[in-house]
Amino acid sequence: MVIPAYNPGQHLARSLGSVLAQDMADWECVVVDDGSEQPVDLTAVPGLEALAGDPRVRVHRQPNTGVSVARNVGVALTDSRWVAFLDQDDTWAPTKLRSQLGLLRADERAAFAHTGFVWRLAHADLPATPVHATYRESLACRAYVLMSSLVVSRDHYTAVGGSDPLLAQQQDWALVLDLLRAYGAPAYAPEPLVTYHVHEANASRNYRRAAAEARAVLEAHGVAADFDGDGDTVAAVRAGLAQVRRLHGEQAVEHARAARESGEWGAVLDHLGAAVRLSPAVVTQAFTRFAVEQGRQARNRVRP
Repeated sequence: MVIPAYNPGQHLARSLGSVLAQDMADWECVVVDDGSEQPVDLTAVPGLEALAGDPRVRVHRQPNTGVSVARNVGVALTDSRWVAFLDQDDTWAPTKLRSQLGLLRADERAAFAHTGFVWRLAHADLPATPVHATYRESLACRAYVLMSSLVVSRDHYTAVGGSDPLLAQQQDWALVLDLLRAYGAPAYAPEPLVTYHVHEANASRNYRRAAAEARAVLEAHGVAADFDGDGDTVAAVRAGLAQVRRLHGEQAVEHARAARESGEWGAVLDHLGAAVRLSPAVVTQAFTRFAVEQGRQARNRVRP
């Protein structure tokens, strides 16, 4: 398995702890320290004393080149048939690896397996809607594969080129789409065997770059489908583009709202301009909601 790490702090101990808790022992783990400001030293991490002298876990340090390169390097440093990925702040259920490998051995056509997962918020767990990913559903943004739930054939991962180092925010989705397009539907365990821990660092995404990368990924698949005369896939790409515009337009509106609350009026106009370019309909809906709320507040103020 491969864990890319960059300034992981306390999160890495939790993630590696879930690796040690797996109910199978035949695995190897490469932690790729992607140029952390303080080099990752597993012997100095509280709670990881059990790793002392464990030959299954090793750290590879390299200059900071991004998560895609870190994953590709990690895969190159392993020699197992199957590769699992775990982000530095996610965790696995103890049965995760065994369950997925069982599915993959039972379905020799599957290039990879994914599982259900849970969003862990500050005060509650929110299960993600279970969806067995297919190529067109993923293009249409109706199916999502969490990278930390992925177990993929090493040969198939390298055959599609691995993770794209030019993508900073959509590399996981792009990889899954490439695998689905090349090899078809994966094996799937709907049980929530992965926990995605939501915190400020993983929530602070650049919506402009995310939207631009998503459009580029979808348009590339659309060009290929158009040349193949695959109208159903072209329709899925169009649906995905509409969803991308809506999603990131809503994020731009949220940034504008936050800027308004802090009195940053230049930023308000900047984010609203981005929202209009992404999805005018989202901006119209936001202003309608704002006008309704302002009217409600005004009525409440004048009531005796």
